[in-house]
Amino acid sequence: MAKKNKGEPAKPSSQKLAIAGVLLTAATLALGIYNANAGRAAREAEAKQKEIELEANANAAADRAFDSLGGNDFTLWVHVEPTDRANMAKMEEARRIIENEVLLKSPRHVRGRELRAIHLAKTGRIQEATEALQQLTSENPGYPRGWCNYGTALLAPLQSQDKPDPSALNVARAAVERCLALEPKYAIGRNLEGHIESMSGHFEAAIIAYRSAIDLQPGYAPAYVNLANVLHELGRHDDEATAAREAVSRDGNLPNAHFANGRSLLDQGRKRDAASAFAKAEELGFKIAVSD
Repeated sequence: MAKKNKGEPAKPSSQKLAIAGVLLTAATLALGIYNANAGRAAREAEAKQKEIELEANANAAADRAFDSLGGNDFTLWVHVEPTDRANMAKMEEARRIIENEVLLKSPRHVRGRELRAIHLAKTGRIQEATEALQQLTSENPGYPRGWCNYGTALLAPLQSQDKPDPSALNVARAAVERCLALEPKYAIGRNLEGHIESMSGHFEAAIIAYRSAIDLQPGYAPAYVNLANVLHELGRHDDEATAAREAVSRDGNLPNAHFANGRSLLDQGRKRDAASAFAKAEELGFKIAVSD
């Protein structure tokens, strides 16, 4: 048996070497797992950041498309005649933004799909718009604005009817009720509720809804216009005049507001002032029918 020299370090046994090897392997494996997790977390964070940036860019593009389509919720659904070159150019710009800058990069973008449907409606394709909004609300039942726009699309073919089909009005009413169930304080929804009541001949209920919209959003000129329209139907001309003046005061660029004000002035016998108001409405794009 060999003698161990003094001062010579003891050699580790094979068992200890095996244990050390196992520990080293475990440490290496743990480090590998840590690095893999850290790498995955970094990639996920980068992907999330890109997703946030993509959504922000799509939202900004949707805002620009909204401006091209009309820029406010009252003119948003106004039909554009093919002969109106200036506005048709805006429609084409809106279509390009929606398709290329929103939906091409984010195909399921809810507002982009909503604006595409509104573009279809404004350019005369109301049935396609209605179907698109029906699908949008089916896939996104928690989106209140989608339900309101679906209701507006359903109402569009009824606007020219002297006595709109009650069953068709009820379908539109159901869509608006879904909107308001999700967001009771949505002024645009309350305004649309009033419009349905007015088309149904329920003028007092319409007044309540329009005043509710005004209470929720005092600067919302379309509600004042619609309120003035109903008050005109009821012959309450003093109240009509107040509502019409408020509409113009809230939004001087809203053509319907100037028309409502002109009609109110005409009711008061102020023909010259009424003519000026009607001229302003036409200047802003309101089409005034002239009887023979």
